[in-house]
Amino acid sequence: MEAYDWDIYATLNFGRLYLLDGNKTDAAAKLWRSCLNTLDHTLYGKSRSCQRRFDRVVFRHFGDTATNPHIHILAKSPIDTNEFCVAWNAIWASKFDAAASPISNSIAPILTIKGATGYS
Repeated sequence: MEAYDWDIYATLNFGRLYLLDGNKTDAAAKLWRSCLNTLDHTLYGKSRSCQRRFDRVVFRHFGDTATNPHIHILAKSPIDTNEFCVAWNAIWASKFDAAASPISNSIAPILTIKGATGYS
């Protein structure tokens, strides 16, 4: 993965886990997928047959106690990286009630690919 030209590293957390209904892991996964789909639709519009998606690799984590579902994402921005980070932060923070506040997430340009891929 280190050989690919990733330019964004994201960590999406939850601030209000109690808002996740039923199985927390399944509910969290649905919200992450919805967030990524919303971002894809914002970038490329809606398509009936073949939805375009920005390049990404997602790693699910649950924290040391297995009670803190969150994901880390390596992504390649299809637009200006700073604009992409702003849009992604806005979508995650404003459209998903259980999302952690922007201070508890990280959606930012990668400083070093080796560090980002190594951590993931």
